[in-house]
Amino acid sequence: MRSDKYRRMIAQYDGHRGPVTAGAVLEGVPDSLLHLSGRELGIVMSAVNAAYHRGRASCRAEVMDGDAVWIAPLGRLYELSDKDGR
Repeated sequence: MRSDKYRRMIAQYDGHRGPVTAGAVLEGVPDSLLHLSGRELGIVMSAVNAAYHRGRASCRAEVMDGDAVWIAPLGRLYELSDKDGR
């Protein structure tokens, strides 16, 4: 992707702009849409990002730093054991 198109895409995208996150969101955009302008791709990326976060929120559970799971409806934090069951 040309650098000017990438800059316009990232300028329009309203999610976290770190390279790993933005790259992961861009991977969620179908190849058939990559012909869009940078601005239009940024809008699509924002939609992909928003859908991801709505999906996560609907689960009402979250892994915390890989060590525990927070279950919102229960108001409880469950520690995860390592491979050895400790």
